[in-house]
Amino acid sequence: MIEKEFVEYPEAFELKQLGFDEPCFDFYDNDKELFYNDGDNDKIHFGNGTDAPTYSQAFRWFREKYGHHFQPFVDDNQTFGYLITYFTDEGRIDKPIKRGFKTPEEAELVCLRQLIEILKEKNK
Repeated sequence: MIEKEFVEYPEAFELKQLGFDEPCFDFYDNDKELFYNDGDNDKIHFGNGTDAPTYSQAFRWFREKYGHHFQPFVDDNQTFGYLITYFTDEGRIDKPIKRGFKTPEEAELVCLRQLIEILKEKNK
């Protein structure tokens, strides 16, 4: 299922609010349905939709634009987790490791939500 590659609507909308404006293969319409972006970006840019980045695009955007790094891992008990790292003038910041997720996709979604919250806090 290729749909699993794309960030879900609530997170895509939050990313849009935070300034994410990279070209995307898909978009969500006003009914929050996922559609292939056929190049008619007017649907999106005139308020009729929200770009749907892939998880890879979203994590790359956080890394390249804000220096926030996502480090996924698998534990010995075959559960999954992640660590978020970024740098400030004071040095390296490691957010507490989150673990115990049943799937890597679950860990990615929770991590993306945490990255969004970190950025929202910084923008206050």
